[in-house]
Amino acid sequence: MPANLPPEYFEVEKKLREVKSTEEKIEVYEELLSVIPKHKGTEKLIGEIKSKIAKLKESLARKPATKYSVSYLIKKTGAGQIAIIGPPNSGKSRLLSVLTRAKPLVSDFPFTTKEPLAGMMPYENIQIQLVDTPSISETFYESYMHEIVKNADATVVLIDLQSTLVLEELDAVLRKLEEKRIFLASINFKDSPSSFHFCKAIIAGNKFETSEAEENLSILKEFFGNRFEFIPISVEKGINLELLRERCFQILEIIRVYTKEPGGKPDLSSPFTLKKGSKVEDLASMIHKDFASKLSYARIWGKGKFDGQRVHRSQVLEDGDIVELHI
Repeated sequence: MPANLPPEYFEVEKKLREVKSTEEKIEVYEELLSVIPKHKGTEKLIGEIKSKIAKLKESLARKPATKYSVSYLIKKTGAGQIAIIGPPNSGKSRLLSVLTRAKPLVSDFPFTTKEPLAGMMPYENIQIQLVDTPSISETFYESYMHEIVKNADATVVLIDLQSTLVLEELDAVLRKLEEKRIFLASINFKDSPSSFHFCKAIIAGNKFETSEAEENLSILKEFFGNRFEFIPISVEKGINLELLRERCFQILEIIRVYTKEPGGKPDLSSPFTLKKGSKVEDLASMIHKDFASKLSYARIWGKGKFDGQRVHRSQVLEDGDIVELHI
């Protein structure tokens, strides 16, 4: 019986001539399995591909593990650091290049990103640091990835909504991190394991351009909707990228506060960024380590406040407050 393979099979098969590493070959063979029609004529071919995958995984298991190197940690700058993680070909590098001025290597082939790369994303009058990372899959996980995620202030998990294995790919990413005792969830999720390191995360569903993508998004929400906020986007079409910027700011749980000299005007282009719940004395310490101990009182301008009202050092600050410190 003839195999009658679809054109998609031969397009994917071309990638085998381009990829080099064992991990990349496994990903391509698994992609071939996903596009092969299941019938009598393809049984032999499916068996051969599964055998090749098994042999490649066996050779991968024999490779010595590489030690984690602290050099892969990206030094934090800006208002906060967000790690972009996800399976192969989800569009992480492309997202970084669109949202920042960074120039990562962008390719249609899996595992293009070999090391973390950072770029600064503007949001209103602040800069948020985004970190592109190597892909995570069932068969591939860089030994330092959990340290990258733990070091970041939050995480964006980027998923390809047009993938036929979208549920399995997201599950693989989450399980690989959970094996390292890292639990990802949105801010309002309350049931994370107490023995795990909790990391704030949102899931961005890329390539939200087809009815199949909408259907896959519904499937993901059915399985993980109580744990994550999902933001459907398209990096290529520009869909919901501004919403993603806003959610990145919100998940950092920070506020922007401005200072002014008595009788002067505040510089609204250069705010101090502090964690939500910070107080006037925290702002004073940020300006100078000795300033807080000498602080007498402050005057504050902001939403819901009387302009210039005098407040105590323990006054909790809100986003957009203008503060005049007095010693």
